[in-house]
Amino acid sequence: DGHLYMEDTTISGGFSSEGGGITNTGTANLDRVTISGNQASYGAGIENLGGGDIAIDNSTISGNTASQNGGGIFNRATISLFSVTVAENTAGFGWGGVVNDPYGLGTLTLRNTILSGNTGASTARDCRGTLTESGYNLIAAVDAPNCILAGDPTGSITGTPATLGP
Repeated sequence: DGHLYMEDTTISGGFSSEGGGITNTGTANLDRVTISGNQASYGAGIENLGGGDIAIDNSTISGNTASQNGGGIFNRATISLFSVTVAENTAGFGWGGVVNDPYGLGTLTLRNTILSGNTGASTARDCRGTLTESGYNLIAAVDAPNCILAGDPTGSITGTPATLGP
């Protein structure tokens, strides 16, 4: 329950039952951070829990593996993504990209963000729960009612995968 500020950093190689890269219950600001190569049951890249508030800017969450859900992000609190790429994350049971608590315990807002190329057992591999758009997003795999997009879709593209290279 503190405040974390990180910039120009890589978080890689973490292993935990939950939140392989970051587990947050306080306040966090991440700017120009890469979160990759982490493993967990839930939230292999980031797990954000009750009371947690994360703002992520200009960052990449990629190559994380969850045995259950949320290879990239598992959110049960408040998280904002601005100019973030969440791609190539994997979940063994459900959704590989972003899981925003489907029972209403989380708020996830995104702007100018890419969700693409994530894999999992579900059909909506890139997202689960309600995501609030602030425009200019690319979300490749959206499967209602599992992934619901709310807010302002101005300039957003859905149903088209991103062409991302190394």
